Amino acid sequence: MSGFVAAPGTDFTFGDTPKIAAALDALGKKLGVTITGTSGHRTLAKQTDLWNNRGSNPYPVARPTPNAPHIVGTSADATINGVAIQKVISAEDLRAFGLEPLAGDAVHVSWTGKVAASNSGFFGTAWDTLKDTLGPPGGDHDLAAKAAETVTDAANDALKDTAGDVGKALGWSAEQIAEPVASALLSKAQDAIGKDLMRWTLYAVLVAGGLGLFLFGGARVLGAGPSPT
Repeated sequence: MSGFVAAPGTDFTFGDTPKIAAALDALGKKLGVTITGTSGHRTLAKQTDLWNNRGSNPYPVARPTPNAPHIVGTSADATINGVAIQKVISAEDLRAFGLEPLAGDAVHVSWTGKVAASNSGFFGTAWDTLKDTLGPPGGDHDLAAKAAETVTDAANDALKDTAGDVGKALGWSAEQIAEPVASALLSKAQDAIGKDLMRWTLYAVLVAGGLGLFLFGGARVLGAGPSPT
């Protein structure tokens, strides 16, 4: 199961906490993980109790003031398999879903409402895919570099155990034996990426062309009536 789950005894019904829960649910489903909301809205009494016992809490606790984030319902705490959410999910991914991580408190996220357009709708999905496919070399979306790293690591891991005896006989290390295998696999991976690039480029052209025809046709229809005299 992936998505968002509220821990027993927590309140995600007040203020912006329902929006936070919905954002965490969408983020969890996208990443294929279960995000547990360990704390949402808190009463002043609950915040005071946490403050008084903050020495036993592994994460920072805000002072129990009436405008504290948890009390007004603008923030929540979350974990993934017991690990603070910021240690698993990047700040970029959190912000893309309208969540702002808090520096110094790895479980805490606040609601901003600034959801990236790329995470919704048909065109958002198309843009995300094109961005990944057309990403510049060395950038966050450089598929060739990711393929090279993944394939090389996989080849090394696969041959590490079995290459030991062969390596001893030939005087080679496991890495030396794995290198030509990794190179061959990488060549196939890059070839696949090239085909994928062509496919998505054609897809973008078709989408742009279809949108252009739609707008042109709409303009023709709107302008088809008799001109006023």
